[in-house]
Amino acid sequence: MEAWLGWDVGAWHCQGGPSRDALVLLAAEVGEAPRLVGRPWRGNLRATLNGPRGPGLLAALLGLVGATGLRPSALTLGVDTPLGWPDAFRALLDGALPDHIPSTKAENSLVMRETERYLCARGLRPLSPVQDLIGSQSTKGLVLLGSLGLAPRRPGWWTGGLGGVALAAFEAYPTPCRRSAAVEALVGPLRSGLGPDPHDDVLDALLCAGLAALCARSPDAVVGPPHGASVTEGWIWVPADALSAEGPRPDAASAGD
Repeated sequence: MEAWLGWDVGAWHCQGGPSRDALVLLAAEVGEAPRLVGRPWRGNLRATLNGPRGPGLLAALLGLVGATGLRPSALTLGVDTPLGWPDAFRALLDGALPDHIPSTKAENSLVMRETERYLCARGLRPLSPVQDLIGSQSTKGLVLLGSLGLAPRRPGWWTGGLGGVALAAFEAYPTPCRRSAAVEALVGPLRSGLGPDPHDDVLDALLCAGLAALCARSPDAVVGPPHGASVTEGWIWVPADALSAEGPRPDAASAGD
């Protein structure tokens, strides 16, 4: 059995705010359509991240969504937050100055990673981990992945394993998923299972889980990093049918590579 956990990431101290952490779990046997497992969860994961790491953390996450007894052979997390920061920004912290600052944010490698600059050129407006108010969410995502023993071993993917479960994580972006027919085909039949009037955080977590399933089932339907992309910067995976036609599609690595 393969499982896909969508995580819409809230800030570290989001318990009193309008936007919080949300988790939605999908699973399927080979050849079957993904199904909802357990129940969606919404709250603040800070206390969970202050608890056990490794297998204990994985068990706690599955427990939050009511899937304690689930034993998948593989679990992929679709995470809605930056899991890397611009290489030029990291170099700046070490004293390396840029040669030139472009006139627009969308072109500025100090605040926008290659993946964000690529998406901006194709009609999307991803946030910057440096400039916009998502630094807290980014550090939270990195803490969870590190606590599960995951590491960025190839561009766009964090991988590892716990107790016989092959673990992976990638950056998901719910906004383009909302206009993707490929993602809708997977999550549309499941939306009613979230209960009456689900919160936007939960709906975004469902889209993240659906995108994870799409990566596994139809890797050519998502756009990944070009060959030679930075491992440390990471990459935002998006459904190909949600991008505008402006600019060429990169010579991208497949989600299944």
